[in-house]
Amino acid sequence: MIVGGGIAGTTAADGIRKKADGRVMIVTDEPHPLYSRVRLPDYVAGQIPRERVFMKDEGWYRERNIQLVRERSVVRLSPADRSVQLSDGSTVRYGTLLLAMGGAARRLSCEGADWSGVHYLRTIDDADRIRAAIPASSRAVVIGGGFIGLELARCFAQHGRETTLVLMEPWFWPHLLDQESGAMIERTLRDHGIDVRYSEQLQSIRNDGSFGHAVMAGGRSFACDILGVGIGISTLHPFVKDAGLDIRKGIVTDEHFRASAPSVFAAGDVAEFFDLTRGRSNQIGNWSNAMEQGKVAGLNMAGEQTPYRFVSNYVITVFGLAIGFAGDPTAQPATEIIKRGSPESGSYTRIFVRDGVINGATVLNAPKDNVTIGQLIKQAIRVDHARAQLADPAFDLKSLLQANGNP
Repeated sequence: MIVGGGIAGTTAADGIRKKADGRVMIVTDEPHPLYSRVRLPDYVAGQIPRERVFMKDEGWYRERNIQLVRERSVVRLSPADRSVQLSDGSTVRYGTLLLAMGGAARRLSCEGADWSGVHYLRTIDDADRIRAAIPASSRAVVIGGGFIGLELARCFAQHGRETTLVLMEPWFWPHLLDQESGAMIERTLRDHGIDVRYSEQLQSIRNDGSFGHAVMAGGRSFACDILGVGIGISTLHPFVKDAGLDIRKGIVTDEHFRASAPSVFAAGDVAEFFDLTRGRSNQIGNWSNAMEQGKVAGLNMAGEQTPYRFVSNYVITVFGLAIGFAGDPTAQPATEIIKRGSPESGSYTRIFVRDGVINGATVLNAPKDNVTIGQLIKQAIRVDHARAQLADPAFDLKSLLQANGNP
């Protein structure tokens, strides 16, 4: 049994079916088969039609004998008797269980947060509502500077709306990027008409029905008739807490995605897994990781003993600016940061080296570097001798792979 019909759960179901003939059931709280969350911004922006968001149709599930139970959620999990209670009151017993519910968009809690002009972007139904609201709008405010906030600002600007993006932080993603990298993102947004405001805390939303003001803690306010919110996701579901599973930021698992209860696995956004590439527990909320985690979890649910050794490599492109993260893009103790290129040149990479090997990188406008650095991290190739070359944007990073017998 799989709880969650997103990319992690569906990939796991496909993997299980290829290895085993038993019953496979996916329970999802959504009314739709699998669709791509990463394509939702392009749909909202009007760049792709709605049908291109979907990845599976009804026939895909039937052909694989995978039962898709829609518009149901889990309200109770009992690992002791291997059962779950669903929101319709029914109880389902399982042999093995995968928890892959994904995350829910964090909601505003301030005064006025229930205004009809407030929109979140997590599901295709959210995207439909935003698309329907845009034609009657003229001024947009976006709260939150993460991936979703950035994408919402892009969508509104591409529809020709006057757009203001409001961040709590002093620049974009200070836990991942230096100020110079953040400035590259800001320049790109401003070049496309987006007003970026930093170090602001939303206090309330005032509205007269059709028009509103996002009021900041310092007293400043921004007028809007549509307000997008991208302030992260919540991955701790109530029934998981009540089931007695080991949880921290997410459901704690080993490198095989086994949770603390027998025959229970977790993958995707909800899993805090033991990351062999970093040597510590980790929780990663992006599409490529969720897909790979679902693949490995499915294999292990079918009886294999496959550890997860995937190097995270994620890229978002906003107005032609490719923003990439490879491996562990945080400056841990004893990290040496090697800068490659420069913000002024339009291509800027920061490579994180620990103990003579690359552990991570932030990569702006150098997508080929992103891919190669991911391979260097995965293979733990030593770069002690190549510090000067790493800093030279004319140096081909692939030569480090070739020197170690890789094509």
